[in-house]
Amino acid sequence: MRVNTFKATVWKFQLAEYYNSLYLSGVFAYIKPELRAEITLNYKTHINEGNLMAFHIFVGKPFIRL
Repeated sequence: MRVNTFKATVWKFQLAEYYNSLYLSGVFAYIKPELRAEITLNYKTHINEGNLMAFHIFVGKPFIRL
């Protein structure tokens, strides 16, 4: 198995290759709401058919005190 990882400025970066899976952590916290659909579409169109795209999203949990 080959695993590619990279770090990028999400509102500037466009995928150019196709992947079997994408795992994105915390990206929506950094993308302006008006750009999310365009960026998400770029991710969706660069996943090989029948494979996986997963987002890890930071969500505030007011019931957990820090």
